[in-house]
Amino acid sequence: MTTARPTSRVEAISEGIIEAGWLLALGLVPLFFNIYSSRSYEPDKVALLRSLAVVMVGAWAWKVA
Repeated sequence: MTTARPTSRVEAISEGIIEAGWLLALGLVPLFFNIYSSRSYEPDKVALLRSLAVVMVGAWAWKVA
């Protein structure tokens, strides 16, 4: 039987933000498209993915601090 260490409220919120971030990246980035663009990976997708990554890194830094 393993004992899980108690998580603080900050850790729980941070882990929730991180998990929501990668789930949103997985679901939204492929759906975010411009029908008038000839490229498959537009700058809009890059901006969305980068913004989600910045939020996730911020949540991780908050958790570690």
